[in-house]
Amino acid sequence: MSGTVLAVGGLAQDEGISAQLERTQLVNEVVYEEEAQLPVDAAAHASQRAAESDGRTVSPMAAGCWTMRADYHGRAAAGNTVYTAWHTGYWCSDGNTITDARTLDSGGQTMTPYWGFEGPIDGGAGVWQNEARSFTKFHFVLGISGKWQIQSPTPCIRVIGSVNGSGRGDDRCSVEF
Repeated sequence: MSGTVLAVGGLAQDEGISAQLERTQLVNEVVYEEEAQLPVDAAAHASQRAAESDGRTVSPMAAGCWTMRADYHGRAAAGNTVYTAWHTGYWCSDGNTITDARTLDSGGQTMTPYWGFEGPIDGGAGVWQNEARSFTKFHFVLGISGKWQIQSPTPCIRVIGSVNGSGRGDDRCSVEF
């Protein structure tokens, strides 16, 4: 019914506008994507060539350093992407043991009016049970900072690298577990 005023996070909205806001602005689903791990040094490139010559993507005794990027997309019911966050993990292995684990890059961006990227609010990297693990926790806000907020998601992205050069990701905010 037009003309009915709804209070939404301190902002008065017409009901028709509110329905449009809900359909195009509020996060309705999350899409998580991983990119393939990439070798970054000569040893990793040699391990990858050896694996590919045997028809594999990674070698069971890979040595070298790799990176992998994972993305997290918040989408509204209308299908538009509201925000995107990304995390790139970096790890090294001597073929038996993880020798280095760190965050190479992370960031976020918004693609919808009234959404803001407040930045990373937590992160870490380390070795847990001979896996390289790095993560970033992000903060996004729908509203006007300091005035009103409708949604304030804090997604996490974690990259886990193995001694054989393979990688995977998830949405945990921890080096452990």
